[in-house]
Amino acid sequence: MTRLVTADRKDGKARTPVGRRVRFTGWPIAIVAVTAALTSAAEAQSREDMARAGEHVQEAFQAREDGDPDTFLEQLRAAEKLRPGHPELIYYIAVGQTLTGDTGGAVETLERVANMGLGLRADADPDFDVLAEDAAFQAVLEKLRDNRRASGTSRTAFTIAGAPTFVPEGLAHDPRDGSFYVGSVHERRIVRVSADGVVSEFAPAAFAGLMSVMGMQVDPDEGVLWVCTAGVAETGGLRDDNLGRSAVFKFDLESGQLLLHYHFSNSEQRRVVGDLALASDGDVYVSDARGSGLHRIRSGGDFLETFVQPGVFQSPQGLALSSDQRGLYVADYSKGVFYVHRATREAVRLKHPDNQTLLGIDGLVRDGDALIAVQNGTMPHRILRLELSEDGREITRVRVLAANLPEWDEPTLGLMVGDRFYYVANSQWNRFVDGELPPPEELADPRIMWLNPR
Repeated sequence: MTRLVTADRKDGKARTPVGRRVRFTGWPIAIVAVTAALTSAAEAQSREDMARAGEHVQEAFQAREDGDPDTFLEQLRAAEKLRPGHPELIYYIAVGQTLTGDTGGAVETLERVANMGLGLRADADPDFDVLAEDAAFQAVLEKLRDNRRASGTSRTAFTIAGAPTFVPEGLAHDPRDGSFYVGSVHERRIVRVSADGVVSEFAPAAFAGLMSVMGMQVDPDEGVLWVCTAGVAETGGLRDDNLGRSAVFKFDLESGQLLLHYHFSNSEQRRVVGDLALASDGDVYVSDARGSGLHRIRSGGDFLETFVQPGVFQSPQGLALSSDQRGLYVADYSKGVFYVHRATREAVRLKHPDNQTLLGIDGLVRDGDALIAVQNGTMPHRILRLELSEDGREITRVRVLAANLPEWDEPTLGLMVGDRFYYVANSQWNRFVDGELPPPEELADPRIMWLNPR
């Protein structure tokens, strides 16, 4: 039986099976390459519910090992009640239905996954061999195959030649001169790409203690670059005592000088700061994927303070301010997309169409009255346009802008420049094995692409 997975990326996000930034959220399931680890259902709120669902999953697979398909299915259904809409659980339930003889129900259940736009490889799962001659099953397989096909149009903005081991993640843009800044996870440096495509070093490797470069943003009014940096297994040359440490750096764009660095007061707590968002009043918000909290640097402040306590989120990733600046959108890789009221700090998950999944979202930016999301925790990887209700508290429509393009190798973060969405197209995080990359000749130079999201 194909076992789907639960591993996390960026030491805080779910990732593909070969070892990308692994953060484990508690499912005892071996990774076998299907949905890159959607680790929590759309409706699961508490850690208690998630833990209970995990226990049901453990009991389900133990029952499967014991040759008890009825209990296998029963326990999966119990888990899905706690995590409704979870694509992996739905898939497993279809397996259980097949094993217990409910082949018609299995086909209907698999169709739910197909209708989410996902492309799980049921055609490669021997548990479904009994359905090989079933016309309805074959129709669902074709839908799943369609979902894995490339779609959408995107163009290359630039590449960084001669840097196959760079592993890009963060991307920033300076509207004053049109320059882009690209950060490296593995080589621990930041390059500047001018408007005419000239690449130059902005922050050399490990400059001032720079670790893996994650999310970044330019503040053009202040002339500074904000940078999230974290020590993860994929950070090249990292000392063991820096693994799990994180900081936020503030660079002067003109001189490249490090102006300030913000560290967490508790150095024993392992963290991975993955992304940040700059509010119009100068406050900076930072997501901590491993520590599961949300932090803030007040305008003019000199330290990181906890803004939303751990426990509300499971794996916060991309951040985006609302159009009125009163709220902050947070992509939780494991739970979906949240709205956090800046004044009250209340976090509410956004409602969305039932036939869609918003798990596995990494990058998140706002484009007018919509959000653009990079979803790299699903098969296939996708870029979505999430249209918002008038009050910004509900996602009314999910539109796939692009999926599974041939140039992609795990897209990550992006940003809006005018009417274009620029993004990292080939981070190659999934190429890591135990923190090591394959030889450079097996990798590709970093590629930044763009598309029109409207």
